[in-house]
Amino acid sequence: MNLTASTLGALALLAAATIASAESNTTFRYDGVTYAGETLPQSLRQRLHEIALEAAERSRQEIDRYVLDLYVTERAILADRPVDEMRRELIVGPPPDEATLRAFYDDNKDRIGAPFDQVKDQLTQFLAQRIAQENVVALLARIAAEKGYVAEVETPRAPQLKIATEGYPVKGGAEADVTIIEFADFQCPYCEAATTAIDNLMKIYGDRIRVVFRDLPVNPSGVSRRVAEGGVCAAAQGAFWPYHNRAFSQRADLTAETPPLLAAELGLDADDFAACLADKATAARVAASEAEALSLGVTGTPTFFVEGRLVSPGPDLEAALAAAIEAELAEAR
Repeated sequence: MNLTASTLGALALLAAATIASAESNTTFRYDGVTYAGETLPQSLRQRLHEIALEAAERSRQEIDRYVLDLYVTERAILADRPVDEMRRELIVGPPPDEATLRAFYDDNKDRIGAPFDQVKDQLTQFLAQRIAQENVVALLARIAAEKGYVAEVETPRAPQLKIATEGYPVKGGAEADVTIIEFADFQCPYCEAATTAIDNLMKIYGDRIRVVFRDLPVNPSGVSRRVAEGGVCAAAQGAFWPYHNRAFSQRADLTAETPPLLAAELGLDADDFAACLADKATAARVAASEAEALSLGVTGTPTFFVEGRLVSPGPDLEAALAAAIEAELAEAR
């Protein structure tokens, strides 16, 4: 994806509109200690933020529901028709016909795995719900055009968590305005895909951003943990990012024997690399990164923090990260 200047400008406006603080007023006392604001445990701060986001989304949904009812009622009164009848016309729509049901069944027969007659009623219900959802989206767009409808619900900003960066692999500007921290697993396909988004952002922002890589080996095979330990040893010889890139390029074929093979491909000192892999401090470093991720409430990969704020990736990770970067740059300005 290429982010144009106009796109980035729109992201900046969006970011500025969501700067409102998400810090909770929650306070609790335990064993003589009072916890509030930034002294709340980091994982709890993040979870409270998630609850606030859920509440904001519920608020948007309830406003949409109210406006839909209001619009349908107004249309029914103008047309001198029953409200339920108008609702069926504008939202519910006619039930899917036999041809539609058959076409959907044929397209998904392998996944359904049952005869058409056996699942016909379920398909009817499923497609009717999907049609209604599509009608709601279209009707809200119509209401926005006709009535100028906009639901303005403040989106709480993620709390700024304290995350260690010292001594971890970093690339980008030494005096960068924005720090991006990634927790990743070398066997994670989404982490591999995320490398493209990061590379694109590095091209766009240059030295204004820096990226810090943190290990979170969640794959139960143990392979990604061993590859992560190899990353520590590659970093000790100044070759973390080449190792990182090669490991992800071979993601689907990684094994516990891969790290020394990657080291050999990169021309690293084999004896030093082997000694590093055998050193308990290497495993401890990866474990410490994993433990910090868990203390932040992170359990999946990839997970990104921009200036200590968790980024919800949505369907477009690059756009989400760019919006978070723009928000931080706007605040700095």
